[in-house]
Formats: sequence, structure tokens, C-alpha cells
Amino acid sequence: MVEITKTRSDSFSNPTLDTQLAAKHVRQLYIAGIDAKLCVKKTIEGAINRGYVVNVVREGVATRRGTPLDELIGGYQAGGATMKSLEQAKSELGSSAR
Repeated sequence: MVEITKTRSDSFSNPTLDTQLAAKHVRQLYIAGIDAKLCVKKTIEGAINRGYVVNVVREGVATRRGTPLDELIGGYQAGGATMKSLEQAKSELGSSAR
């Protein structure tokens, strides 16, 4: 197991994340998180900028900030991310492990 410390909104601000994903030939990510307006958004942008296929788990994203969650989600999709339900993500991740 690899532990990667995040000190900024974008998880990719720590180059170890990209290095570890590349070493394992990961090209598709499923992203969830608590701060939809900052951390989740910045990590999605960082992943897309690096060429990853980005799936956002709808039930795994939350926010307490002023922008409504549906508006943030629309921005993720406009930026190239795909929204997935938790059930879709579990099914896809389960089938890829086989």
C-alpha cells in the first residue's frame, strides 16, 4: 500500500500520485470527496489535464459552500468528467478486478 499526502486542493499537486498511477498503468479514475467546490473540483481538473478518464461518484461528493452541488456537477461534466452512481461505480470496479 502507498500512502500519498495531500497538502493542496489538487491531489496531483503531489507528483507521487501520478507516478504511482502510471506505474500501475491506471488510466481511469473514480473520484469522491467532501469538498466539491475545491478539492474534488481541483483533483478532477488535475486528472483530466493529465489525460485520465475521470468518473465522479455522485453519492460520494458533497459540499457545504455556497455553490449548489448540481451546478458544480454540471461544471465537472462540462470539463470532461462523467458522473456515475455508486452502483455503477461498484459494478464497473468489480468487473475490472476480474
